[in-house]
Amino acid sequence: MPTYECCFLGEGNQPLRTQILGAHDELEARREAMNLMMRVGRFSGYELRAEGRLIAEYRPVKESSASGR
Repeated sequence: MPTYECCFLGEGNQPLRTQILGAHDELEARREAMNLMMRVGRFSGYELRAEGRLIAEYRPVKESSASGR
């Protein structure tokens, strides 16, 4: 079974917390990362790695406050 490591990111994409996830596959690891991110609420994204290889990242697009009008 692979080891999944999730690096939770703050504003500016700086790492805030790294956690090992007890998931059986990549899909379950992605779900767990998203659930933790939403539950904690202070993270703006994450990078998910399996055995050192980046397998997923989530960085929502922020809307610009300038509308260009």
